[in-house]
Amino acid sequence: MNRALVEAATHPEALDRIAEAHGWQSYRQKINGKLLAEARTADLAILDRTEPLGAFPDDEQLRTRLGEDGVVLRLAPGTVGVFGLPITRIALPAFWSQGLTGEEAVEVEAGAPIRMTVGDKDLFYDFGGLRRF
Repeated sequence: MNRALVEAATHPEALDRIAEAHGWQSYRQKINGKLLAEARTADLAILDRTEPLGAFPDDEQLRTRLGEDGVVLRLAPGTVGVFGLPITRIALPAFWSQGLTGEEAVEVEAGAPIRMTVGDKDLFYDFGGLRRF
């Protein structure tokens, strides 16, 4: 029974019927377009394992998610990350980067978690990743 329930809620044809029943066709088209764009972008960035591995180009950036770039904050020399290795910079998501240029001074309070203050934003970085305070 679980398979029938899951397919009734997630199968593309079922989703099309739900969208049509509620007048959500344009939203469904946007979602499908986004998924198609993400798949095409992934196809363009895929590593061809039949070719010898060369040097990575300096002018190319591959993302794990589509969307705006956030600022990259430069950390003071000697900043040690949560895994005991030095870290020199940390990237913020775009929606946390509003009002920042990446040139701001970052105050770092060592410890676990690492507390960072940039402008009016307080951030923590620990084993769970980067989070806002």
